[in-house]
Amino acid sequence: MCHALRSRLFLMRQGQRKMSDREQAFDYVIVYRPDRPDTGAGMRSTLEKASILSSGLVLAKDENAARVAAALMIPETHRDRLDRLEVAVRPFC
Repeated sequence: MCHALRSRLFLMRQGQRKMSDREQAFDYVIVYRPDRPDTGAGMRSTLEKASILSSGLVLAKDENAARVAAALMIPETHRDRLDRLEVAVRPFC
């Protein structure tokens, strides 16, 4: 077990976290679009070619922190194509 996880579990057990400091669960999805929307290919063909690279849940204090955490999940093979990626985040309900 890594040190950060062990520390987090310790704090949770001790109840030392304030209510405002608690992290919330967020859904995220990373979408890869091989054609840029501004190429004139049309929205329909762009949507047909889009693929989901990754999706899941992250724990974060707010939506911006969740977006950063989700962006860290971008696969190494696609990090050179950031202009063709979208990171979408929403609160988990």
